[in-house]
Amino acid sequence: MKYAILGAAHGHVFTFAEHMAKAGWELACILQDQEENSRRLSEEYGAPLVEGVSSVLKQGITVAGCFGPGNERIGMIRACAERGVHVMSDKPLVVNKKDLTILEDILIN
Repeated sequence: MKYAILGAAHGHVFTFAEHMAKAGWELACILQDQEENSRRLSEEYGAPLVEGVSSVLKQGITVAGCFGPGNERIGMIRACAERGVHVMSDKPLVVNKKDLTILEDILIN
């Protein structure tokens, strides 16, 4: 099974990738986000850096690990939900009331 990483701003993304590898998951790609962590993950796991969430979602993934800035997550979550891709997050999925309303809409529909 394949997964992707959407943002690598937080260092514990490495722990997530390690656990996923031990569970037999393949890291299909990493969203290019200008973080040093993204480059390191790409080198360590041989996964390409790709531009844009839509490109990530074309990789046949079933899970996306979201480790980007909190104010950018809701758009990624929505795109994943529209494609039936599960999202795992290291922090809260939303950081403001507007994004909470969007998340509630995603969950209801």
